Amino acid sequence: MNIESIFSTRFLFFTLKKIVPIYFCILTLYTCGERSDEVKADPLVQLFMIDFASKYYSNSCQHPALTLKKGEKYQIKLKLGEETWFQFSPEGTTPHANTPSPTSNYSFFIQKTQETQVIWITSNSCLTSTSYTYERTPISSIQTEIKFELWNSDFNNYKNPPPSKNGYYVKFISGNPDITIRFE
Repeated sequence: MNIESIFSTRFLFFTLKKIVPIYFCILTLYTCGERSDEVKADPLVQLFMIDFASKYYSNSCQHPALTLKKGEKYQIKLKLGEETWFQFSPEGTTPHANTPSPTSNYSFFIQKTQETQVIWITSNSCLTSTSYTYERTPISSIQTEIKFELWNSDFNNYKNPPPSKNGYYVKFISGNPDITIRFE
């Protein structure tokens, strides 16, 4: 063997030693592309999931669309079968002298037209079972306004026992869907 053949064999060996791993990387990347046995995501399912998540995180019992502040009026356009969730802010409320929670001297009002029929719905278990809801009974009612008593638990800011996560919505029955809500 001559020296030239030894050097060319070593050169070929070192070159292959560097090229072979690169070749396997390229081959691996090329074959890891689309496979015919993989299930492709359906764009309609993706759009449904995005829409569902968007609605859930912007208007649900745990993530209400509105937080009502004392003395402010909120106009809502109701729709049959749809819920616009809200909660009450403790901001601006005065705690009761005997408890760390706000007093129940506050009231919730629904202003509506004469022919409109609505129901106020409460869920006091948004963190565990949002399907458990109940209808609140008004303390007074005239043709264009319904008044409800607010309870201490409606403000979610007392510490003993720990506050539950409450959610509320006004259920539209019939009439004009435009209402105004407030608490004072």
